[in-house]
Amino acid sequence: SDLYSLGLVLYEIYTGKQLFDAGSMTELLQQHRDPPRTQHDRLRGIDPRIDELLTRLLDRDPNRRPRSAIVAMTLLPGGDPLSTAATLGETPSPELVADAGGTPTLGRATGLALVLLIAIGWLLVGWLGKDVKLLGRARLPRSGEVLAQQAQDLVDRFFRPSAAQLDRHAATWRFECDTSLLDATKRMDGDRDRWERRLSAQRPSVLHFVYRWNPTATTARNIKGRSTWDDPPFTTPGMCRLRLDPEGRLVELEAIPAAAGSFDAPPPTAPTGVWSGLLAAAGLDASRLQAVEPHFVHRMPHTQARAWEGTDPTTGVRIRAEAAAQGIHPVSLLVRAYTDPTASDLTLARAPTPPRRYGWRLAALVTLIGIALLMARAALMHHRSDRRGATRFGATVFGLVVTFTLLNGDHGGQLAGLADLVLLGMAHGAAIGAMSAVFYLALEPHIRRVWPQTIISWSRLMRGRFTDALLASDVLIGVAIGVGTALLHIELHQLGSWLTGAGSPPLIPSERGLDALLGPIHSVGAMLETLVDLGRQSMLCVLALVIFRLVLRSRTMAAVAMVAAFTLAWSPEPLGGTSWMVASLARTALVLGTFAVALVRFGFVAMIVAVTVHGTMIDLPLTLDLDVWYAGSTLLSLGLVGGATVFGYLVGTRGRTGHRQPG
Repeated sequence: SDLYSLGLVLYEIYTGKQLFDAGSMTELLQQHRDPPRTQHDRLRGIDPRIDELLTRLLDRDPNRRPRSAIVAMTLLPGGDPLSTAATLGETPSPELVADAGGTPTLGRATGLALVLLIAIGWLLVGWLGKDVKLLGRARLPRSGEVLAQQAQDLVDRFFRPSAAQLDRHAATWRFECDTSLLDATKRMDGDRDRWERRLSAQRPSVLHFVYRWNPTATTARNIKGRSTWDDPPFTTPGMCRLRLDPEGRLVELEAIPAAAGSFDAPPPTAPTGVWSGLLAAAGLDASRLQAVEPHFVHRMPHTQARAWEGTDPTTGVRIRAEAAAQGIHPVSLLVRAYTDPTASDLTLARAPTPPRRYGWRLAALVTLIGIALLMARAALMHHRSDRRGATRFGATVFGLVVTFTLLNGDHGGQLAGLADLVLLGMAHGAAIGAMSAVFYLALEPHIRRVWPQTIISWSRLMRGRFTDALLASDVLIGVAIGVGTALLHIELHQLGSWLTGAGSPPLIPSERGLDALLGPIHSVGAMLETLVDLGRQSMLCVLALVIFRLVLRSRTMAAVAMVAAFTLAWSPEPLGGTSWMVASLARTALVLGTFAVALVRFGFVAMIVAVTVHGTMIDLPLTLDLDVWYAGSTLLSLGLVGGATVFGYLVGTRGRTGHRQPG
């Protein structure tokens, strides 16, 4: 009603007459029922923007009127409060930024064009990705559920756990990538087709399945609560861990001899039966192998050790297997394939490749966090911070971290393990949420003063305006940029292979990308973790951009410096030598440069959405081959991209809303 009254006053100011001029109450009611447009035709000489403002203020539907007087002011000629605040050197309030603007953002034709480009780009990424991504090129014929059952059968066969242990045991599993094998391929094999041979080979396999069996519920000690080969600590009697290849063959086994009486006595069997059983589980025929002197130092206490060498009949590669037992219980098995038939030593050492850049990455991260703390403190002291927005942002991150920890963490099906996982998720979420809130307090006031146009839709999001048209249009633009950069990433990867002539190494998924193979629940958790991780990295980029701008006094130079710094920090370790390192740096720089342009041109929401969509499509499983067992994980990517696209188009093109001004 206040805005309607404002419209009546402005109408009288600009026209010199009242909108309603009635001689009786009946006539006044009749005039009020008529649309305002029929009562005041466009006057000659009046500014079209003023006429548009009057039409909206006097609209009979309150939902179509401006949200506030600030929004109405922006519709007046020269009525941009953000520009006014910038001219006066003041920092506009969060409410002023959220209410800034007043014209439509996306036309329906533009929206439809973006939807079409997104659909085509998504299909191309799924089609071309099979020739680039590790999951499309490496053998993975069996699902995690099938491999877990095979691993459990081996536990039952070799260790015969008691009924009490079966009631309270905790079994966890996940896939892992053998990066040491990929590094060995890069160093030792110079053929152009080396990657195709390595990724398609059955022995040795690039992908492995790790299965941990614990006699009681035990929670991993890492911050994400996920069991690995070494976590939880391998110290409890009765524990065993197995590593299978994608075909279900045993590659590695370790077991801690159980305490007296903790296992039922296995059926009588000769030691020879123990060895042949282990070799059979590894897919090897003991009669085709030659016994040799063992030289592997087993970590498990044992009383006997054996070793064999031979040739795998299916692949033709040389095989060496070493095993150990304590009494009649097997405690260790290691099966390795020689990648070079003339090699005199095993080439698949388990020691990971030492990280080359983690030291200065950590130093840079600590420096950025320290600067963020100082900036946040200054913003709080000068009362420029958006505390409500920071609280909401930190609480949202906290909730997301707790959720993906519960979805992807391992509790072994035991209540005690679940309670530990909840506490671990809350601790992790509190740390990440607090860090995110600090970044928000540090960045938001500065951006609100220097580049307020880039956070208009973000400010509306932080105030709960989830169906705002400007927010939706930024989401649609961000999805289009994210799909485009994912396609660019894949194409540049293939182009690097063609230019260097060194073959195409695979795009290796992260741990969360491999966790998405474990089922729909883990896929959702992996996507939420991707959102949190990439959102935090995006804030680091923006923080670096702000710092570089303060130092260099140029937005363009600051953007270039930010892209250069994070290109060096985020480029993956090359698998193809110097030429591939240059190609990888160029690819990362181009993708990051696109994200920087998205931030400056379309705003923070568009950049966050673009980074998340790009990371999801590159890292998580995405395939158009519906015959593979993990094709269901593709539905998650389709749901994310499709849902955001539909929301962006339907809401972003439905009416008039905030106007985006280039930053």
